[in-house]
Amino acid sequence: MKITRSIHHESEPDISYLRGNSVEAFCVATLVRNISDVEELRMENARPAEPGRRWSVDAFIEFWKKPDVSRVIGSVTEGIVGYWPRPIGIVRGAFPYVEVIATMMKLCPDFSLRVPEYATSGNFAFIRWIATGTGPDGPFEFTGCDRVQTRDGHVCENYVFCDDPFFARVAAALGNSRS
Repeated sequence: MKITRSIHHESEPDISYLRGNSVEAFCVATLVRNISDVEELRMENARPAEPGRRWSVDAFIEFWKKPDVSRVIGSVTEGIVGYWPRPIGIVRGAFPYVEVIATMMKLCPDFSLRVPEYATSGNFAFIRWIATGTGPDGPFEFTGCDRVQTRDGHVCENYVFCDDPFFARVAAALGNSRS
């Protein structure tokens, strides 16, 4: 197992399996159909960011500095399984997974993560993070950890470990948007 605080880079991704713009059009249409209040989330220009791009801890760190929900779909598999803190629970599929992150950003537009350390081993990464943002009671900070598994350079499974009440607010908002 490699434990590091530095950022390491991976080789260029193979994107030869993508043909034309049909994948991009499908992703945009599905995002728009599945996420409510699109304008408020600034999803009107949603697109798979750099389709076929390989996920890395470096990409995770950069994404969570200033999250752009439209970039998530290009780094996850279609069948991703997300194990979110309760009461969210298990989320299966790329678009339901993206919906959780979009809801987080809707509830807290300045939400971000700092990554003080991580460990990688093969297709697994363990990432300790510190979340910050502004909630209904003012600024907040809490910690958590993601255990990310990749397949062919894309996230296929993610366990999010955290017991902050923020995720209960996300679950409540997801329940309201699915009604």
